[in-house]
Amino acid sequence: MDLGTAGDSPDRQDDEPLRARTGRRPKPDPVTLDRAVRARLHRAVLAAVAWALVTAATIVGAILLLRWSDRLLVDGVRAPARVDSVMDDPPGRGNSPYFVVDYAGVRGVIFYHGSTSHHVGEVLTVYYDPADPLHVRTADNPNGDDLWAGGLMILTIVELAPLAWAVAYPVRLAQRRHLAARSGWRAVKVTPFYHTLILRPAGREPTTVKIVTALRPHYQFLTASAPTRGWVGGKNARLVLVVPRGENHYAIPVRATTQHTGNRS
Repeated sequence: MDLGTAGDSPDRQDDEPLRARTGRRPKPDPVTLDRAVRARLHRAVLAAVAWALVTAATIVGAILLLRWSDRLLVDGVRAPARVDSVMDDPPGRGNSPYFVVDYAGVRGVIFYHGSTSHHVGEVLTVYYDPADPLHVRTADNPNGDDLWAGGLMILTIVELAPLAWAVAYPVRLAQRRHLAARSGWRAVKVTPFYHTLILRPAGREPTTVKIVTALRPHYQFLTASAPTRGWVGGKNARLVLVVPRGENHYAIPVRATTQHTGNRS
C-alpha cells in the first residue's frame, strides 16, 4: 500500500471540526498512534511469555510423570510370577488385551504394552507396590503408569505450534511499528468485507488487507454499515491499522493483499 511520505499524513482539516462540536474524535498525533501499537505489542509479549510458561510447565509435568511411572522398578518389590491366563481379544468393544499373573499370593492384571506377548505358564519377573499389591508391572510394561505422562507429551506437541506463533507475533508487530514510525500515518476509512478490510485513504486507491491474527472475531466492532475512521502506517504489505475503540485507540496488524484500480473513494 502506498502511504506516501510522513509529511503526506492527514492535514489540519482532519482535526476539524472538533469532537466537542460534532461528536467526532480529533485526529490523534503520531505519539498517540504509536502508543496504541506499543500497548498491543506489550500484550503480545505477555501472551507469548504466558504461553511459554504453560508449555514449560507441561514439559516438566510430563518428565515428572515419566519418572513416577518407573518408580516401581526402584521402590517396588521384585517377585517371580507365573502367567495364569491370557486375554488377547477380550469381549466388549474397546477393551484392551491383558494377561493375569500369580505372584506373592495375589493375582494381578497387566495390560499389554507394545508388541510383547505372553503365554500361559510363562514365568517372568514383576514389580509391585507392597502397599497395594495389585499395582503391578513388568520391566518393559508400565501397565498404565505412563498413561498421564504420554498424554502430557501429546499435549506438549499440540502446544508447540501456538507457541511458535505466539513468539513470532510480537516480533512481526514490532517490525510493523518500526515501519509505521518511518512511513508516517495516513487517515483511512475502514470497511469490513467478508474476512478482509477495505482501507480507503483520501485521494488514493482503496486497499484490501487481511488481519494478521487468529482472533478475528475480536474485531467485530468494525461494521460494514458504518465505515470506521482509522489510521494506517507501514510499508508495502506490512501495515498496522489503528482505530478508535471506545475512548481508546486499538492497533490491528494487517497485511495488504490487493490494491484496487478503478474508481477512487
